[in-house]
Amino acid sequence: MDTKFLTTIESYFDSTQVATIENLIKEITLKYPDTSKKMLNFACGVSEILISINTDFPTVLAAFAYACQIYQISMEHSSLSHHEVKSILKGLDKIDAITINQNDQEYNGLREMFIALAKDIRVIFLKLAIESYKVSHPEVYSNTEEMDTDFHYANDIYAPLAAMLGVSKLKNILEDRVFHYFKPNAYQQLYETLNKDKASRDEQLALTIKRIEQEVVQGIDNVKVFGRQKQLSSIYKKIQSKTHELSKVLDLLAVRILVNTIEECYYVLGKVHGIYAPIDHFKDYISNPKENGYQSIHTTVIVENGDPLEIQIRTHDMNLYAEYGVAAHWAYKQKRSASTESDKKINYIRSIMDMHKDKSDEELREALKVDIYSGDVFVQTPQGKVIKLPEGSTTIDFAYAIHSAVGDHCMGAKINGKMCPISTVLQNGDMVEIILNPNSKGPSRDWLKIVKTNNAKHRIRTFFKKEMKEENIKKGKSILEASAKAKNILLSNYMKDEYLNDVFDRYALANIDEMYAALGSGTLSTNQVIGKLLNLASQNEVKNVPIKPIPTKQNTEENDQVMVHGFKGIMTKFAHCCTPVPGDDIVGYISRGKGITIHRDNCSTLKSYEPERLIPCTWNTNQNTQSFVASFIVYCMNMSGTLSAITKKISDQKINIVSLYTKVQDDVSSVHCSVQIKSKEDLSYLISKIKTLDFVTDVVRS
Repeated sequence: MDTKFLTTIESYFDSTQVATIENLIKEITLKYPDTSKKMLNFACGVSEILISINTDFPTVLAAFAYACQIYQISMEHSSLSHHEVKSILKGLDKIDAITINQNDQEYNGLREMFIALAKDIRVIFLKLAIESYKVSHPEVYSNTEEMDTDFHYANDIYAPLAAMLGVSKLKNILEDRVFHYFKPNAYQQLYETLNKDKASRDEQLALTIKRIEQEVVQGIDNVKVFGRQKQLSSIYKKIQSKTHELSKVLDLLAVRILVNTIEECYYVLGKVHGIYAPIDHFKDYISNPKENGYQSIHTTVIVENGDPLEIQIRTHDMNLYAEYGVAAHWAYKQKRSASTESDKKINYIRSIMDMHKDKSDEELREALKVDIYSGDVFVQTPQGKVIKLPEGSTTIDFAYAIHSAVGDHCMGAKINGKMCPISTVLQNGDMVEIILNPNSKGPSRDWLKIVKTNNAKHRIRTFFKKEMKEENIKKGKSILEASAKAKNILLSNYMKDEYLNDVFDRYALANIDEMYAALGSGTLSTNQVIGKLLNLASQNEVKNVPIKPIPTKQNTEENDQVMVHGFKGIMTKFAHCCTPVPGDDIVGYISRGKGITIHRDNCSTLKSYEPERLIPCTWNTNQNTQSFVASFIVYCMNMSGTLSAITKKISDQKINIVSLYTKVQDDVSSVHCSVQIKSKEDLSYLISKIKTLDFVTDVVRS
C-alpha cells in the first residue's frame, strides 16, 4: 500500500476503519493483479481528495466501490455492499445519466439538478472529487476527445458547482487544471514568473505573519493569523480583466486576521498601520457592508521587501458568514448583488461539511440527507436543457415551459424513451420528449384541471381567449341576452353608442365584439355590463321598459341609499363579503323573505348565485350622508411598527376603524381592515395614503 495514503487515512479514520480499507486493498491486489494498480491509484487518489474536504468514511468506501465499477472489478467486499455506500453510488449513477449539452449556456439549472438528484450531498462531493482527480491525471483518459469533453465540463459545470457549495479546494484544483489545459502557454509563463520569486514571497509571508502575531495581536484571546498566495487561475483572470500587468495585482499575497469583536478589528487595523505603511487601497466593509452582507476590513500595505500585501481583518463570525453565508466568495466574485432562495439552500449544505468532527453517525446521516430542493423537480429536454418545475407538474407543464406553441400542439410524450400520457406526473431526472400534432386545434379545457404551473394555466386560457374569439363572441352575445331576459330588461333600450362607449372605457375594450368575447370567455360578467348600462341610463333618465310587468311596492322612502330597478320601498341590506360603498358599480340579489342584498358587481360571491335572481341597482345620489363599512387588505413586510403606522395613517384622515386583524406568513403580513367611509372616492384616497408607507407592498379591496 502507498505509504502516503496509509499515513493519510491513519490520521483521519479510527483503527477499525483503517483496517477495513487495508483489507479491501489487499483483497483487490491479490484477486486482480493485472488491473488492481490502476484501480487503486484512482480510488486512493479520489479518497485523498475526499478526506481533504472533510467527508466521512462511507463516502471514501463509495470511492473504492466506484473505482471497482469503472475498472470492472467485482465488488464482493462486505463493506462495499453497505446500504450507505450503495445509496451514494445510486445517486452518482443518476448524475452520470444526465445529458449535458456542451452548447447549452444555462448551466445554473443543471447544477441545481445535480444537487436535487443527489439527495445525499455526499454524492456531489464524490462526483467533484472524481472530476478533480481526472483532470489532474490525464493518463486516466483513453482518448483526447473524451479528455476535451471532460475539461469543458470541469470549466462550465464542476468548478462553478464546487464554488456554489464552498468547496474551495476542489474549485481551485478544477480551475487551475482547466487554465493549464486550455491556455498552456499562459499558464507556464505565469507559473515560471511567479516561481522565480516564490521563495522570497514565502519568506515575506512568514515574516509578516510572525510580526503581526508578535506586535499586533499579542494579548488578544482566540486570535487566528494565516496567509496565502492567490491561485494561478485567479491571478490570470485578474490580469486579463483589470490590470493587464502582474506587477499591478496588489493582492497577490494576503494575510487574514480573525478576532472576536468589531472593536478588536479596528484596534488591530491601527496596530497594523503602525508597523506597515498603508497605500490607497483601503476598504471598510464593516461600517459599509457589501449589498450581500459581506463584512471585513481590507487594507493593502507595503511590507519589508517593498511589495504590496493585502491584509483582511474580520471577526470569527464575519469569517463564518463569508465562508458559509450569502456573501460567499462565489456570490460577489460573479457580481451577484443579491442571494436567491437557491443560494440560501446551498449555503445550508456548505455549513455541514465539518459536521463529522462533532456529530454522531446517525446525526450526520440525517443532516447529509436533507432534500433541499423538495417542492421542485428537474427534468431535461432531449438536447440536455434543464427545466425546473414545481413538484406534481405534468408533461403539459413541461411542454408550455418550452414554448406556448409546443404546449398548444402537444399530443403525448416520451419519458425516458417510453410513450406516456400527457397527464403523467414528472419525476426528478426524467428525460422528456414532447410529441406534437401539427394539425391539433389546440389544448383542451380539461387540461386546466391537470396542469400545475401558473404559466401553463395562463397559456391555455390565453389560447381560448384569442383562438376561440369568434366562438366567444357568439356565446357572449347569447348569455348577455339571456341574462337581460331573466332580469326582465329590454336590452335594446340600453345598447346605445353613448352607453356602450362608457362600458368599453370602463373595462378597457375596443369594441362590441371584444365585449361579447370577454363575456363568452368569462373574463367579464353580464352583471358588470348590465349594471353599468342601467346606471348610465338612470343618470340620463332613460326609462326601463320591461318585457312584462314587475310587481312594485308603494310608499317609496326618499331616504333610501340604493334604488332597485322595478321596486320601490323594498328592504335592502349591504353584503359583508364585498362591502360596497357609494361610487361602486352594484347589483342586487333577491333573497327569499329577506329583501335584496346589495353587492359590488364584481363580487366573487355572485358567481355561485342564481343569475335570474340578480337585479340591477344604482345609488341614490340625493342621499349620501350615511357612513358605510368598507374593507381592504394591506400587504406589507413583517416588521415591528407596521400596525401602528397603518392605524395612524387611517386616524390622520379622521376615519373610524371598525375592525382590524393581521395574518402573518413567512416574511409577509396581511392586515385586514374595515373602516367607516362615505364614498368610493374617500376610500380610494385613504388607500393611496396607506400605499405611501415604505413597508407596504400593496393594498386591495376585500
